[in-house]
Amino acid sequence: EDGSLYWALEVKPTTEPVYVSHNGEDEFWIRGMSSSRKLSTRETVDYIENRRKRSTSVEHTEKTG
Repeated sequence: EDGSLYWALEVKPTTEPVYVSHNGEDEFWIRGMSSSRKLSTRETVDYIENRRKRSTSVEHTEKTG
């Protein structure tokens, strides 16, 4: 054993963005399959806007479909 500490987290999907605060800085991470990736500010804005558009589109389809 090398003394490293590992965490396993189960995170459920949410409709609201969630930020991690690390060393006094807010960070936005996304999860994809078996990896996580920290997004830049620009990538974060694009990601959230795209998620909202898809969510709104699905809600509209469900209400009218």
